Amino acid sequence: MTDTKTAPGSGGAPPDRVREANGKRKKGLGFLTASWEIRDASGEVQAVHERYETGGEESSKKCLWRLPGGTLKDGLKGREIASLPLYGAHELDSEAMLVIVVEGEKARNALEEALRKAGITREQVVVVGTVTGASGTPSREVLEVLRGLEVVLWPDADEPGRSHMRRVAERLQGVAALVRIYHWPEAKEKDDAADHPAVISGGEKAMDQLLDDLCGAREYEPPEPEKPEGLKGRVLIGELLRGGIEPTPQLLDGLLYEGRIHSIASGPGTGKTLLAEWMAIQIMKQALSILYIDAENGPKLIAERLQELGADIEGLDELFHYYPAEVALDRESLARLMATVEQADPALVVFDSFADLLSIAGLEENSNDDCTRWMRTVAQPIKDAGSAVLVLDHVPKNGKGPRGGGSKRAKVDVQWNLEVTQHFDRERTGEIELKHDKDRECWLPKIVRFSVGGGVFARSAGTIEEMGPPTELTTLQREVYGYIRKRGAEGAGWGDILSGTGGSKGTLSSTLKKLVRLNLIEKDNGRYYAKRTEPEKPVDTPDSQGSVRFNRGSVEPDRTGATVGVQYGSPPLRGEPTEP
Repeated sequence: MTDTKTAPGSGGAPPDRVREANGKRKKGLGFLTASWEIRDASGEVQAVHERYETGGEESSKKCLWRLPGGTLKDGLKGREIASLPLYGAHELDSEAMLVIVVEGEKARNALEEALRKAGITREQVVVVGTVTGASGTPSREVLEVLRGLEVVLWPDADEPGRSHMRRVAERLQGVAALVRIYHWPEAKEKDDAADHPAVISGGEKAMDQLLDDLCGAREYEPPEPEKPEGLKGRVLIGELLRGGIEPTPQLLDGLLYEGRIHSIASGPGTGKTLLAEWMAIQIMKQALSILYIDAENGPKLIAERLQELGADIEGLDELFHYYPAEVALDRESLARLMATVEQADPALVVFDSFADLLSIAGLEENSNDDCTRWMRTVAQPIKDAGSAVLVLDHVPKNGKGPRGGGSKRAKVDVQWNLEVTQHFDRERTGEIELKHDKDRECWLPKIVRFSVGGGVFARSAGTIEEMGPPTELTTLQREVYGYIRKRGAEGAGWGDILSGTGGSKGTLSSTLKKLVRLNLIEKDNGRYYAKRTEPEKPVDTPDSQGSVRFNRGSVEPDRTGATVGVQYGSPPLRGEPTEP
């Protein structure tokens, strides 16, 4: 027997019988009523399972584990119970005709004793017990001792017991030669093998009948694996085309898309931070907010530049959310960043600059894996939240594309490269040129130029820039507006307007956006509706090349090419910040 000490009738013994088991009593636990040694297949003791009962009228019991020679306080010292051998595994016979697996040591000993009393040998039937309790499951390594054998699982008569043996059966697939699960129809709730009448009586005839029932138990059949539902979120492309595909809205005409990731790469002193702040001002003019994460300039220089570029000082604290860079990649830091995005609800998030931000995060600029990780964990969630992202980056010494890992370009939707095409400084107006070598949406112009320096930052001729609220519509704008008015309360979808006016996709997108800004139309649930009659006063009109002639106040660089923008009093585009 594997029991070293067992109280007579210990499976629910009366209080006076508990004391008869053993005179040993532990403070706070009661009397030791049973102790089971759990041995591996070689017979070596791996653990000891002990049961204590308090006795008395309100007797309670508690089962505890310890290592051989160890204490109850130390327990198993971190060893998982699922890794303990099956109780009785050392008595397994590889030639046995049948192995019965029950739950627990008590049930195993009762059934083992009844089989031997009935003259059934271990060469015929061996009994083992699981020791994990109904909530656990022996590991696959533990169940390897049953490889190639015919196994019958006898669960306790309750749902936890049945679930326990189903899990054992699943783990025995491909291990045991055959697995059956025995169902005892007359069992009461929570009965186990020790409660079966044949086991209690030990009669030879009754045990033979029980053995026949066990051998005739239904073979376990693994449940059919659930068929995967397939991919979710299918988009009906035909339906999408029938409704008309509207181009991605632009946050800043010809420069930035709404909700996309952009990068501007350039060398030092080329004006990329100044350009980013100018973009921020144009967006704030639309009453949209900016989140600016700065690792390169500091708040004083950023503030001076914004002032020189004509930012509305009164509105800055409401719309311009500036933070010194503290963007690490730990969970807490990323959570704070996304909480700030939620609170500020920015149309654009600017990161200045990429190399410094990678360093703060402990990443390498030349590592594709590190660049990809930053984009995936920082920029992508912001894009998913609906904000546009602008990352300011540096170029290598050869001046071709962003510096460092090549995955930078792969992870952005728009890659702008910024170059100085005509020298500028505090006194002289020159020119910078944006040229994209990636535009996933393919709606932005290839080149955009700006006049800069000498107190000027302005977008050059050939690009569209408003100087004030327009008071006249172009021919196409008038035609589109008229078409939408005719549709009345029905409104018109983007595809309807495209076919109804015969315009191109690109010009229609900018035309609709312009009409919305003029408060002539509104967009609701993908359809456009007229709001009021158009203004009648004349304004600037396109020239023969399709560029817009602007009001007075435009400036020119030191070479041919009219520009529009703001003039300011000789800002320190290079060198030290101005004195407060």
